[in-house]
Amino acid sequence: MVQSERPIKILFIVNSLRFFMSHRSALANSCSRQGWEVHVAAADEFGEFSLKDSDVKFHSVEAFRSKQIPFFSRIQILVQLFKIIMTVRPNVCHVVTLEAIFFFTILNVIFFRIPSVLAFAGFGRFFTTFAEKNRSLQKLLESVLSVVLRRGRYIAVVQNKSDLAHIKKLAPRLPVELIRGSGVNLRQFAWADYEVLPRSFGELKVLFASRLMVTKGILDFLAAASILMQKRTDIRMFVAGSFDTNNDDVIPNETMARYVDSGAVEYIGFCSCIPDLLRGIDVVCLPSVYGEGMPKVLLEAAAAGCIVVSTSTSGCAEAFIPGISGVLVPPNRPDKLAEILQKLASMPVDRLSEMGRAGRAIAVSEFDVSLVVKKHFEIYRRFVDDEERIDNLRR
Repeated sequence: MVQSERPIKILFIVNSLRFFMSHRSALANSCSRQGWEVHVAAADEFGEFSLKDSDVKFHSVEAFRSKQIPFFSRIQILVQLFKIIMTVRPNVCHVVTLEAIFFFTILNVIFFRIPSVLAFAGFGRFFTTFAEKNRSLQKLLESVLSVVLRRGRYIAVVQNKSDLAHIKKLAPRLPVELIRGSGVNLRQFAWADYEVLPRSFGELKVLFASRLMVTKGILDFLAAASILMQKRTDIRMFVAGSFDTNNDDVIPNETMARYVDSGAVEYIGFCSCIPDLLRGIDVVCLPSVYGEGMPKVLLEAAAAGCIVVSTSTSGCAEAFIPGISGVLVPPNRPDKLAEILQKLASMPVDRLSEMGRAGRAIAVSEFDVSLVVKKHFEIYRRFVDDEERIDNLRR
C-alpha cells in the first residue's frame, strides 16, 4: 500500500476506555507501528487508565452508559463526538459496541460520511432481558439503525453466527465480516502447554471473571457456590470483577459481601493480569444470559487450558466445544451449575487434563490475536486504498 504524505488517522470510538485497553489495544498498537496516527474517544469512568506513555491520543467522552442520563437525552455525547471528529479528521473510524454505533452513525450520515468499521461486540441487554421490557424502544432503535446503516461506507464486524444473522436481517446490504472475538496474546499463556489440569492437588478451583452484572450470571454463580459449600470442601469458588456504579445491572457491594462472609466465595476484585490469575484456576464459569459477542475471558480460559462452563447464549457456546473443552449449563439454573461443578470435581485427573488441552488447542488455532489484527487490517486497507484512488483521480 502506498503511504500518503500525511499519516493515516484512525479514530476508535468505544463506550469505555477499560474495554478499549483490554479488547482493542493490540489493534491500536499495531496501527501505530504501521505509522498511523491513532486516536480513541471513550469514557474513562474509572479514572485509572493512562495513555501518557502510549502513542494513542485519548479524547474524553461523557460516560455512554451513565444511568443518570436518559438514553434519548444524551445530546452532550453527540456534541462531544462531533467536536472530536472535527478535530481529528480521521481517514477511518472503528466504532465498538451497539450504543456507540448508534450515536456515531447518526452523526456520520448527517455530517461526515467517514468510512468506518462497525464492531457489534454483542447486543448486550438490548436484545435480551432489556428488550423484553422495552419492545417499542427496541423496534424504534432498530428502525433508526436500519436507515442510517444504509447511508454510509461501512463494514460491520460481528463475533458470532447469531449476531451475523441479526445484522443481515437489520441491514441486508451491509457488508459483514465474522471475526471470532478480540483475540488472545498466546505468548502470555505459553505456560499452559506444560502446566496441565488440575492445578491444585485435591481441589477444583472455579473462577467467575467479568463485570458483576446480573445478566452475566453472577447471582447464579454465587447461589451455586452457596449450594456447593454445603456439600463439598474440595471446590473453591473465586470472583474477579469490579463494581461499576454507572451500570444498573451490577449487583450491590452488600450482596457480594454476604457471600464472602459466609465463606461461599473468595472475592479477588478487579484483576488487571488475567494470565497470572488463570495460572491457578481449573474452571472458568460464565453463566451468562447477556447478549455476548464472544467473551474474552472464555478465550483466555481456553488459552490457559482451563475448562469452560457457560450457557448457550450467543457468543458463549462458540468459545468452546461442549463435552470436549467445556460444559454447557442451562441459564438461570444455579442448581444445575452446582451439579456440573460437582461432576467436574469428581472426574479423573486424566479427563480434566484432556479437556484443558483441547481448549488450549482451540485457542492456538482460532483465537490468536495476530489473526484478529490481520483481518482488521485487511478491512482498513480496503477503505484507505479506496480513498487514495479517489484522491489520485481528483489530482
